[in-house]
Amino acid sequence: MISHRNGKWRNVDATSAHDGEDITVFAHRNIAANEQLYISYTECNDCGDFKYQYITPSLLVDFGFVE
Repeated sequence: MISHRNGKWRNVDATSAHDGEDITVFAHRNIAANEQLYISYTECNDCGDFKYQYITPSLLVDFGFVE
C-alpha cells in the first residue's frame, strides 16, 4: 500500500489496477532516500469521468478518512 496525498506531495503514480495485470508504480520526480511515497486515491487516471466524481464523501466511505 502507498499512502494517499494530493497536491505537491503526490510523487508517484501507478499503472491501472483494472486490467488484471501487475501494477507498476513510477515516480513523477526524483524522490529522496527515506522520503514518503504518496499516490492519489481520488485522481484515478484511467477512470474516465469518475475521476471528477470521487470526492470527499466517497473517500470517507471507502478509506475512512478525508483529506
